[in-house]
Amino acid sequence: MGYRSDVTFAFYPRDTVKGWLERHWPQEWCHVEETEDMVLVTYRDVKWYADYVFVGQALAAAQAFERAFEADEDTARAHWEMARIGEDDADVERDGSPFHDYRLGIRREIVW
Repeated sequence: MGYRSDVTFAFYPRDTVKGWLERHWPQEWCHVEETEDMVLVTYRDVKWYADYVFVGQALAAAQAFERAFEADEDTARAHWEMARIGEDDADVERDGSPFHDYRLGIRREIVW
């Protein structure tokens, strides 16, 4: 069984990041969708441990994205954010590029 998480990455603006993500983001275990201004990469009900191959690939791709678009606050062309919710109520994690816009929020829901 094991401990599971839901994880979402947001990359924006969409028109700037879409081609890079198609070429560089690992497509295993995730769902990719576009909104009006973002590309969202979502992992649902996964074991999110850094030593799992697909997790390591996703984290490496996020670092590569940051290097590809790195800039200072005034010239940054693209951003990324990540939010992870684990099974325990207090188990949440957030990350992102230095100047991201905080477009991802976290809301826990009751499920049955």
